Amino acid sequence: MKRSACLAALVMSSPLLAVAAETATATVTLSGGVNAGNHQAATERGGCSTGLTGANSFGVQISNPKDKDPKKLNSVQLDVPDKSRANQFVVTVGFGPLIGRTASYTIDTRAGKKGNGAITITESGSTATVKFSGTTADGVKLEGTIDCKSILKAGR
Repeated sequence: MKRSACLAALVMSSPLLAVAAETATATVTLSGGVNAGNHQAATERGGCSTGLTGANSFGVQISNPKDKDPKKLNSVQLDVPDKSRANQFVVTVGFGPLIGRTASYTIDTRAGKKGNGAITITESGSTATVKFSGTTADGVKLEGTIDCKSILKAGR
């Protein structure tokens, strides 16, 4: 019994055997384009942030640089320069390796840009849920939910 307790303690404390926790996940549905359908992505590093690119900004970076599958959603990037004007945002979803993408779709609702959409950010302490929907300049519809399991907050 003592031996199994020691083994259990060793396994639980070993960094090589520990499972890294996801910091953010995304579910995205595309209507149109070569990647039409439902897709998921997750990251153990990066994730969600507030205040890093401006006092009232919000951002998301979900990617896996080691994943090379050309059909897999491998990047979700969101930039909201000012949460009080959340109708102005950029969201980009990418498929395939980070270098040499097989497809990329962007909604950019900032002044003078193309694409339209809406976004809702619901923060709750150190977590947040982001919902977005819109259409790219090429007519591909995107709808998604980002679950921020933690938020990096600048200056705190």
